[in-house]
Amino acid sequence: MRLVFSSLDLAALAVFAACWWGYPWYAARRERRTPGLVLLTSRYRLEWMRQMLARDLRMVDTSLIATLTQSSTFFSSTTVFILGGLVALLGTSETVQSALGRLPGAVRTSEQLWELKLLLLVLIFIYAFFKFTWSLRQFNFVGVLVGATPPPGAPNCEDLGRRAGEMAVLAAEDFNQGLRAYYFALAALTWFVNPLAFMIASVGVVAILFMLEFRSNAVKVLASVHVDAAERHD
Repeated sequence: MRLVFSSLDLAALAVFAACWWGYPWYAARRERRTPGLVLLTSRYRLEWMRQMLARDLRMVDTSLIATLTQSSTFFSSTTVFILGGLVALLGTSETVQSALGRLPGAVRTSEQLWELKLLLLVLIFIYAFFKFTWSLRQFNFVGVLVGATPPPGAPNCEDLGRRAGEMAVLAAEDFNQGLRAYYFALAALTWFVNPLAFMIASVGVVAILFMLEFRSNAVKVLASVHVDAAERHD
């Protein structure tokens, strides 16, 4: 049977795709002019590894790396459970669709379109799973590089510290992309109710991500601390 999309469904998917790919593109270019949460924390990760070079005992560093890997492990495991639940929903679509159809403003769709909506969520969480697991592996690589870094003043000490910092930045970027997928998954949930709500939620997620990554109090604190540290260094 051929799937029939309404013009509103197609428009909602187009808006979602534009938000999914457009926001990272915009955020990366805005970071060049105005440092946001991603760039500021990346600078601190590089500074962390520079400070690590001056420590003979690096138990603090290994403890921090272990904490970061726990976060990636938690989200990886959670994503697997979510994927299992979504697959289970494929067999009970009529029951769930009937319950959601009672919500105000809900639009009933065909079973094929309903399963396509579930497939979108599955793809989003598969993407998130790979991002979190790759982030976990990269944090493990950071631990290996920290362990391989020789004592202060030894040959290759600064080079290994720089590589550890760059690896930590890469791991954090993948973790951040996995978290963004969770935000967009929440927007995709609204498609089950109404395609118009899906469009509004997609734009709303972009607005929330922008506020968190560029206008939040956390960004202001990180930026001010970085400025203060630079002034003290001067």
